[in-house]
Amino acid sequence: SDGEEPGLVGAKAFVAEDSLFKNICVVMNWDFRGNKGIAVTYETSRENGWIMREYEKGIKYPYANSMAFEISKRLPNYVDFKEFKKAGKTGFTSGMIDGFTSYHNMTDNLQNVDQRSLQQVGDNMLSMIKRLENRELKNTKGGNVSYFNVLGFWFVYYPDFLNLIFVIITTLLFALVLYIGFAKGKIKLPGFLVSILALPLAMTVTYFTSYFLVARGYRNIKKP
Repeated sequence: SDGEEPGLVGAKAFVAEDSLFKNICVVMNWDFRGNKGIAVTYETSRENGWIMREYEKGIKYPYANSMAFEISKRLPNYVDFKEFKKAGKTGFTSGMIDGFTSYHNMTDNLQNVDQRSLQQVGDNMLSMIKRLENRELKNTKGGNVSYFNVLGFWFVYYPDFLNLIFVIITTLLFALVLYIGFAKGKIKLPGFLVSILALPLAMTVTYFTSYFLVARGYRNIKKP
């Protein structure tokens, strides 16, 4: 499809008019906002349980998280996959986001594309196609899942209804610890306030540690 920047006109025309559209079962959209870094899967179709299970088994270098999807839904930019998603097709969007300063300017050219990133995308494309080529693709819907990476390219997913259960359990345990801690004098208010302020720092360290571990694996990808 062409004419993405003027308003997804190519994708809209394909969905509305092309006879091939009805034969499509899975859409894999590769859209680069940058020219280097890890290929991040940042959007999926609705009822994404089936596709993310296949993604976990099929993609050679899986890197995705539900938070990126929630953020992408609130951004004003769209990709061709939006039209296929609106039409009910199953799939995902993946792409590089590092090096975005070269996006749509004089340095936006093939010479500045990181060859390791290109190799990762190619490996992911091929491995996913091999995974799906002999699969039954008539029933590609499933319950929604939450997903993220742990320690490099180790990919984890689970039914998203568990999120509420995790929040309730965590909140109850937190309240119980606070009650016992204050009752026994083990927790003091100044220390408690400091720990609250330290939470964003701990989350930031955790995020960049995970990203670093994935980046190490990315750097080991051989250039084509």
